[in-house]
Amino acid sequence: MSNDLWETHAEWWIDGFTAGADPEYEEQILPLAARELAGATRVLDVGCGDGQVSRLAARLGAQVVGIDPTWNCVSVANQRSGAVFARAGAAAAAVR
Repeated sequence: MSNDLWETHAEWWIDGFTAGADPEYEEQILPLAARELAGATRVLDVGCGDGQVSRLAARLGAQVVGIDPTWNCVSVANQRSGAVFARAGAAAAAVR
């Protein structure tokens, strides 16, 4: 999917799946993520969206960097805080 399409649909994700808008995400996905992140000290959240999982990891004590290809999501993530967020695609996160 091109960056333009991601940017176009970023608001759909923010409005439909964050801040309690999706009970299943809040009740199932975030607790699962919390179990997987337990004990993590550093987290790179690739495709972080508005930063829900990044904020969770930060609350659990990890240093967190979240990246997303959309300015809209990165802007909202930075406003909601809890981690460091930047606009980048997954290719930028590849470790060589």
